[in-house]
Amino acid sequence: MSILEQKAIALSSTAISCVAGYLMYLTPLNKVSSDQISGIIASVSGTMLGFLLTSIAILTSVMDRSLLSNLRATGGFKFIIDRLFFCCALLMIVIMISLV
Repeated sequence: MSILEQKAIALSSTAISCVAGYLMYLTPLNKVSSDQISGIIASVSGTMLGFLLTSIAILTSVMDRSLLSNLRATGGFKFIIDRLFFCCALLMIVIMISLV
């Protein structure tokens, strides 16, 4: 993926999140309050964050495998780890925003 495609994906996901937040906080809800929705978003994001951190731990614990050796030689391992940490940071931001 090129840098332009990555930025387009990040921008579109941010726009979708902003629209969802706008609709969630400014639209009257019938059965579920916005506090409950925020709690659900925070718990789902926390679960996903836990899975991402576990995948990072598993990848770093099996560094001696041939697949990971090939990934390190081609630069793919750094790319994967960078993306995982970026996703972790975004999920942490989502958790903080939903709890505020």
